[in-house]
Amino acid sequence: MGKARFVRVGFSLGLATLTAVSNPFLRLSLIGIGAIAIPSIAPAEAATLTNWQFDPDTRELQVTVPEGTTPRYFLLAEPPRIVLDLPNTQLGTVPEQQTFNGTVRQIRVGQFQPGLTRIVIELAANAEFAPGQVELRQDGDRWVLRPLLTRCSSYTRCCDGPRSTCSCSTTDTRG
Repeated sequence: MGKARFVRVGFSLGLATLTAVSNPFLRLSLIGIGAIAIPSIAPAEAATLTNWQFDPDTRELQVTVPEGTTPRYFLLAEPPRIVLDLPNTQLGTVPEQQTFNGTVRQIRVGQFQPGLTRIVIELAANAEFAPGQVELRQDGDRWVLRPLLTRCSSYTRCCDGPRSTCSCSTTDTRG
């Protein structure tokens, strides 16, 4: 997969101005100015999201993008969601949606706007974040995101470890 390219144009040159100039030397000067301005049109290269995978047991989302891409995230409520934005990134050929049965219910991936790929992680309705909320770390060209939860879905229970590092099991506690 190559890098997608966008073109940013940072100038405007009116051709009507050139035809209105009768002095041929001045006309050449204006054309020269336009020729100097043309190289300022520079392509902005966007990285490509080449892979993502989610491990329901560890609740870790791994995202593979070229080095230099730094994701940002924010949280939404009702239902609880983590939104991971990949700036200057185009959506590659990757799955756009997967559904799960645990605390993480669904993951959606899409091109939110040109140059911005967005991943939405939807959690169970009663999932509660720990004080650290989300762990996001880089490992080479991969980023790993893991929600830190104090309370998991109604079909899971949390371990007896520290609340900030709670790891959920898939034990059915309905009785």
